[in-house]
Amino acid sequence: GIVHDAIRHGVAEIDTARAYGQSETRLGRILARGWASQVRVLTKLDPLAGLTEASPAELIAARVRNSVLSSLLALDLKQLPVLMLHRADHLELAGGAVMSTLEALQAEGRIGALGVSVQAPEELTRVLAEPRISHVQLPCNLLDWRWRELAPRIKARSDLRVHVRSAYLQG
Repeated sequence: GIVHDAIRHGVAEIDTARAYGQSETRLGRILARGWASQVRVLTKLDPLAGLTEASPAELIAARVRNSVLSSLLALDLKQLPVLMLHRADHLELAGGAVMSTLEALQAEGRIGALGVSVQAPEELTRVLAEPRISHVQLPCNLLDWRWRELAPRIKARSDLRVHVRSAYLQG
C-alpha cells in the first residue's frame, strides 16, 4: 500500500492525529505488520473541544489522558514517539493543566517528545519560549513569508525540530 511504499522510499516520519478519523487505527494496523521500527509516528492530541479556562483541571487531565491512551491503543504502540498539541492555546489552558498531564504521561514513558501545531507567528513565538517543546509543526510554502522574522530564533533552538505542512498551498 501507500504507507509501505512511502517507507520503502525513505519516508521516516508519519504525521497523524486523533481528529483525523480512523487514521491512527489504520496506521496502527499497517505498522503492526513489521513496519513500526522503520518509521517514527507523530500524532496530535485530541482538539479538546468544549474545554475552557473554566473547565476543572480533573476533567482536562482525564480528557488528555484518554486521548493519549486512545492513540497508543489505536497505533498499537507502547510509547508515542512525538505527541503534538493540536492547538497552541493548550500550552496555557487552565493554568497549564494540559501540559502538566502530558508531562506526567511523559514521565510514565507513554510519550517521548512533545510538540505543538501552530497556525501563526504569534503562536510560534510562544512555543519558542517553551523549553518542554521540542517539535513544532507550521504551515509554510514558497509564498508564505510570515515566518521569516522568526527564523533566527528558530535556528537558536538547536533542540527544536520543525515540521512543515501545507507546503503545496493546500491550506
